[in-house]
Amino acid sequence: MSRRSFSRRRSAPERGRLSEDLACEAMVRAGYEIIERNYKTPRFEIDIIARERGVLVFAEVRARRAGAMVHPLETVDRSKVQRLLLGARHYMARRRLFDVPVRFDVVSVEWHGERPRVEIIRNALTW
Repeated sequence: MSRRSFSRRRSAPERGRLSEDLACEAMVRAGYEIIERNYKTPRFEIDIIARERGVLVFAEVRARRAGAMVHPLETVDRSKVQRLLLGARHYMARRRLFDVPVRFDVVSVEWHGERPRVEIIRNALTW
């Protein structure tokens, strides 16, 4: 994938897709198996659903430009956590996944011009 700039000229959906692409690449390099992207219900969306060593992982991707006032992880507020938890429950119920170990990760994408810094924060949210 080309490391295109996170410039202001890109639309928010395009920046989001590019950040999610980079997050998936980093997760695969770290040993995750990507199961699904952009899982949607009428009320919730989960950016990435993956598996790592037998654990089902629901991941939220957060992107910011370098030098932003807050770290991308800090942008995950209580409301977002609640929607992620409810979305995960919906996903698991629809697929009859009971007694499956679950984890919530956040993937931070910080853009430094053409060179993004991607960090996987495991177990970032509590179940």
